[in-house]
Amino acid sequence: MSEENLEDFHWDVKKLNNNPLTPTPVRDLSRLSPVERRQIMLEKLATMTQCCSLCNLGRSLCVEKNTEFDPHVFSNLNFSKWMVIGQNPGFNECMKNEPFVGDAGNFFEKCLTSYGLTRKHFYISNVVRCHSVGNAVPTEDQIKSCRPILQMELAIIRPTLITTLGAVAFKALCPTKRFRDSLGTIVHSEYGFKVFPIYHPSPRNMADQQRKKKFIRDVKMLCKLIKAYQGS
Repeated sequence: MSEENLEDFHWDVKKLNNNPLTPTPVRDLSRLSPVERRQIMLEKLATMTQCCSLCNLGRSLCVEKNTEFDPHVFSNLNFSKWMVIGQNPGFNECMKNEPFVGDAGNFFEKCLTSYGLTRKHFYISNVVRCHSVGNAVPTEDQIKSCRPILQMELAIIRPTLITTLGAVAFKALCPTKRFRDSLGTIVHSEYGFKVFPIYHPSPRNMADQQRKKKFIRDVKMLCKLIKAYQGS
């Protein structure tokens, strides 16, 4: 993180509790399992993310559909070794403060259910944690600003497999590889994790029948991989 970014960064204390300087009660960490420790770390990272203003997306409230709202969405906080990473939250995600719950997320859930899994099997987040008005594609600077959050998240989760939804998420993890050539295969990311890239199930993508068929086939393969791993 550059010194310039550090100078720009500040906490939005209005989002914290009424006594932001009240110390956290001491906990006996020796009694916590590794998963419980990581869950606590994720919760602290979520608090930091909700207060982040490292780029222009997080420095003000969004106004869209006659609604003013906070653009930050961290993750579903469902600790799992199976990770799903998308682009950035949409309007519906901001309303529910949970990633991937709009039309695209619902279609993904429907496909998962068809092959015996649900979104509850996955830890779900995004490359960029703030909404961009009109669902504009995040800029390189915005992706770069959010990268430390993703790096810390990966270090905590240590996922067995990351499913990336769409080219933006894939490029953030595998910048030297071609998205189209990698679809439906397992490749290694720059962070040392295995990545399974598939199309983003956006309404626009799913309107293309070839992409829709490919997406469904890849979700089926993903479910088979997870079931085989769990059964081994």
